[in-house]
Amino acid sequence: MISYEQFCQIHDLHQRQALNAAQISRVLNLDHKTVATWLARPHFISRAAAKRRYKVTIRPQGREAGLYPLKLFTYQFG
Repeated sequence: MISYEQFCQIHDLHQRQALNAAQISRVLNLDHKTVATWLARPHFISRAAAKRRYKVTIRPQGREAGLYPLKLFTYQFG
């Protein structure tokens, strides 16, 4: 994944200096396939956030529930 700044640099080098994907990849130290992919996209699209594999819940446990020692977090995987 590249940043928005790199996306702008790729398109700027392509439009203003007429560089191709291989030349831009050498200038920016990126893979030529990455540069070609982003040249084909007219707009920057950020990556979606990854879905969490677990859920953290805070429940009244420990002293509030009359238990000791105090347990604050429970994890649910799946």
